[in-house]
Amino acid sequence: MALIPPGSARVPRVPLSAFRGALLVLCSFLSILATTRTYAALPIALLGCLAIAAERLRVARSHRLAAGLVEAVAAALSIIATGGSISPLLPYLLAPPMCVGLVVGSRAVIAVTLAAAGTLLAGRLLFGMWHGPDDSLRDVLLSGGQFVALGFALGLVAARVRVLVQAPDRGDRFVEARGLLRDLRAISRRLPGGLDAASAGEALLERCAEEVATARSAVLVHPSPGALAPIAIRGTRRVPWRAPLTEPGPLRTAWETRKPVVDRRDPDHPGRRRGSVIAVLPLLAEGEPFGLVVLESFELDAFPASVLVAVEQHVSDSALRLETALLFDEVRLAVTVEERDRLAREMHDGVAQELAYIGYQLDDLRLQATKVDEALAGRVGDLRKELTSLISNLRLSITDLKTSVGSERGLGSALSNYVRAVGSGQKLVVHLSLEESAFRLPGEQELLLFQLAQAVAQDVRRSDTAANLWVRLIVDPPYARLLMEHDGDASRAEEVFSFRTQLAASGGSLAVRPRQGGGVCVDAVLEGGTDVVDGDAGR
Repeated sequence: MALIPPGSARVPRVPLSAFRGALLVLCSFLSILATTRTYAALPIALLGCLAIAAERLRVARSHRLAAGLVEAVAAALSIIATGGSISPLLPYLLAPPMCVGLVVGSRAVIAVTLAAAGTLLAGRLLFGMWHGPDDSLRDVLLSGGQFVALGFALGLVAARVRVLVQAPDRGDRFVEARGLLRDLRAISRRLPGGLDAASAGEALLERCAEEVATARSAVLVHPSPGALAPIAIRGTRRVPWRAPLTEPGPLRTAWETRKPVVDRRDPDHPGRRRGSVIAVLPLLAEGEPFGLVVLESFELDAFPASVLVAVEQHVSDSALRLETALLFDEVRLAVTVEERDRLAREMHDGVAQELAYIGYQLDDLRLQATKVDEALAGRVGDLRKELTSLISNLRLSITDLKTSVGSERGLGSALSNYVRAVGSGQKLVVHLSLEESAFRLPGEQELLLFQLAQAVAQDVRRSDTAANLWVRLIVDPPYARLLMEHDGDASRAEEVFSFRTQLAASGGSLAVRPRQGGGVCVDAVLEGGTDVVDGDAGR
């Protein structure tokens, strides 16, 4: 290919050389078939020499456009000199735009096309005496303009091919991921509050509060089908509205219609129910909802049209930041889960299999020792029991890594599966109690409580005296409580205490105290909401 320096292997040289050669052959054939003598042999030879020179010299990058302009001007002047509208060199106008489009870009295509068109027009005006009277300016513009337009279109296609060919290798996903993460890191450092969904939700509720006074408000996002999780809440200790997407109501209506919904509820006549008005605004990303903003007031005229428009604008402005923060959290959680799964596979396929093989070898050794020395056989049997206990603990550690919360599995489901695995194969009775509302906790809080449960379970497994494990989970977002008790000793209490700081950062608390009757009691509580307002639950 002409005009491409060494090392530019992404754009092949052969197709352009073949294209130029095919056009020169076509022009030569047309000059032979011409009914009038066009004297095209010399211009064809000159154009061929120019193409060969550009091919052999491999014009430097900074001169590629200049070389294309020279070729376009030479082709246009050759056409004027060999018959104008009947010139056999008209097809060669396709070569310069395609060449510069493939090696330079679309802007070069425009420049070369204008150069060719301008040279045709100027040449016809200045050297019209070279042609017969039948070759008018109109004939030249019509004939030449068709090839100029076709060359321009071909050049744009070539420029697009160049972009696709020179794009980064999509097969190397790690390079692409690294670039995206670097951009994300740079952007997040410049954003106020970074990529924290809770901070974004609190900021949105603050802006809504500047427009209208509300008794209760919340930002709810969609972590799994049929469920919502509050990432920010004000004025209440729990989400007071009904199951959001499973029962009829303003929340479900706003979600399905993608439009704001205002629902007024008049007080009843005996006065037992206080009247209120609720405004639900969907958070949209590319036309699809990913969350809801719920505002509730006990003033029935709290949401006039002007206020609703202003609040809707705040919600629209914050939607992109919220979605970005949620996507960031989702990616981070997915990476964590994937890494845990990888470690679990490596442990299962590596050390666990090797320990199991050693166990079989010990069984065979014990059988052989029984025939020789009963005492030795007893010691081998004791070693086999210790190895069996070690393998059991290792398998439970693998279960720790493989079991986690996610978009499809909530805290209650993950916790019940995990404690069932803890109790299986051991002399341990598990007492499990789950009380969950239709709402879910944010992903980070669910993961935090689940990891705390794993730490307590590890403590129970290593206790020689634990016979019972009591687990009680209450989830009523943003409030949650995880109460775990066992009747063994606290061999790993320091790992449990390490969660105190993380719970405090999430607005919660952790208490570790002796259990009545012996054992340990771990009580983790997540408190949510501020400025609690008494009143009837919303819809």
